[in-house]
Amino acid sequence: MASPRMIAPVKDNTEKYETYRQHISLYNKAMHEGFYLQAILIDYALLEDRFRSFLYYMGAFSDRRSIKINVSQAKEALSQMVRMYKKTANKETDSMGVMNISGKMKIIRCAVEWAIHAENITPDELYCYALKNGLEGIDQQEVLCIIEEVSAWCKYRNEIIHCLLNKNSFAVNEVVQIKAEEGFKLARRLDDQVRALKKDNLIRKKLRLPVERSKKAKDE
Repeated sequence: MASPRMIAPVKDNTEKYETYRQHISLYNKAMHEGFYLQAILIDYALLEDRFRSFLYYMGAFSDRRSIKINVSQAKEALSQMVRMYKKTANKETDSMGVMNISGKMKIIRCAVEWAIHAENITPDELYCYALKNGLEGIDQQEVLCIIEEVSAWCKYRNEIIHCLLNKNSFAVNEVVQIKAEEGFKLARRLDDQVRALKKDNLIRKKLRLPVERSKKAKDE
């Protein structure tokens, strides 16, 4: 049984838009006033959310509140892609968890690598056919580059979060502003690719999954 949430999630797209607006404002204020650690926290949250939206538009989730890949066709196909990538590149694990950023990045990386090399996918392979077509609408190499850069950025973020008081203050202060700026730029680049994948909601429509409508929300 899942533990109850300590903080209530957003209820709809209007709340999501307002949450984004507030935290982008906080990021700008933090950068202006030199609170770079707070800015890095917001950067990380933005990246987590953008990767989650990428998976949503890949048809991995039945709805926005899903906490695991729960679309059967997607789960089966993506599991196979993860196993394939592990075998050919000697990387990753077979797990399909999406509750942390590394899990999200792994699944997206494997799907994009698959889409680059997959051939002769037929319409009767419903999910793979939709995924292949949908991922052709993004800059696939850019997504792979973003994932590699975010992985490197997260190593710095993790050291800051988990070991800050064991780090040399000068070494921290020397680059923390740069890292705060870098994280935000990565989130922006990733958002461009989410928007490209979202266009026409090709994958979700092919799978007959709900397609949310929003007048204002940044990420829908």
